[in-house]
Formats: sequence, C-alpha cells, structure tokens
Amino acid sequence: MLGGGSLSILLTLVTAMVAGAFLGWPLRTAFFLGCIMALSSTAVVLKSLMQHGLLDTLPGRLTVGILILQDLSVVPMMILLPIGGGSAAGVALALAGAVGRRALLLGLTFLLMQ
Repeated sequence: MLGGGSLSILLTLVTAMVAGAFLGWPLRTAFFLGCIMALSSTAVVLKSLMQHGLLDTLPGRLTVGILILQDLSVVPMMILLPIGGGSAAGVALALAGAVGRRALLLGLTFLLMQ
C-alpha cells in the first residue's frame, strides 16, 4: 500500500510537472494540476470492486489501501500548495506558518468535538 500509493502519487506529479514544462506552465501550476490528478475517486472504485466481487481478494484489498493513501495525501498537498517559490528562508517560514495554521485548526476541531 505505501509503496504502490506513494509511487502512484509521485509518478503522477512528475508526469504533470514534465508536461507542464513542455507546455510552458509555471512550476506551481503544473504541481497543482499534478496534485489534482494524483487523487482518486475512492467511492467509484469501491463500487466497481464490489460489483465484480473483488473487494475481499488480495488485489482488492491492496487497491483499497492505495486509495486510502491517496485520500490521506490531500492533507500534505493542502499544506504544500500555498507555499510559493522564493528563498529557502521564505519557503521555510511559509511552510512553518502553513503547518501551524493546520495544527491550530485540527486542535480546535478536536476541542470542539469533546
């Protein structure tokens, strides 16, 4: 699951960024579109696996694991996307701010759920 899902996401991002370079897109735009393409429609795939009776097979379970990893990859993508180019210090500061805001929102969510 970790290997297949990570490889799927990485290859999709690299493919989108190479295609974007050929089309003259900014790196940030190509990365954004790669993030969108790397995500899957878990509900559609699960329905298809159930209809074909493959959900309880080894390939079905591996597929579900990869789909869940792709769904969970939304969180790091949401943290990385707002960070623009610039100096290393500026990027590090932007990353720290983005992670801090996400941590604050997550903490507030858990607090309000109590």
